[in-house]
Amino acid sequence: MTKKNKKISKSNHPHYNRWRGMLNRCGCESNWAYQHYGGRGIDVCDEWKEDFWAYVEHIESLRRWDGSTSLDRIDNNKGYYPGNLRWTDQQTQVRNRRNWNGRTRGVYSCRGKWQVSFRIDGKLRHFGTFKLEEEATKVATFTYDLITNSL
Repeated sequence: MTKKNKKISKSNHPHYNRWRGMLNRCGCESNWAYQHYGGRGIDVCDEWKEDFWAYVEHIESLRRWDGSTSLDRIDNNKGYYPGNLRWTDQQTQVRNRRNWNGRTRGVYSCRGKWQVSFRIDGKLRHFGTFKLEEEATKVATFTYDLITNSL
């Protein structure tokens, strides 16, 4: 649906919640995820901030693989701009994700020990429990490299 063909209201459009979420993450300091987006300089191009239909027109012009894809920023250090968005599958999006907790991806603290686990093809896979975070980090780094290079 383009700007010229608005048969449904903006708030009922399938992309409306995605657009509002993007604006809130990047521009609303009270949003829980602001620190990971707007707080580190991720922003939205001015045209899309002001014009929902311009945003819709752009993302609908991108190649969409199928119903299981979602919108992804190609470079996570850059904002929501034409040329930095794509439709991707879940595996591609997971590989493109930043680590938010300051620890190595896949390492989690649990009852005084450190666990290594990753979600692969939608299933959580456990790769061990360790006494030391350093041990878990080594295993997680090695495992993550194997997973991402084999996909």
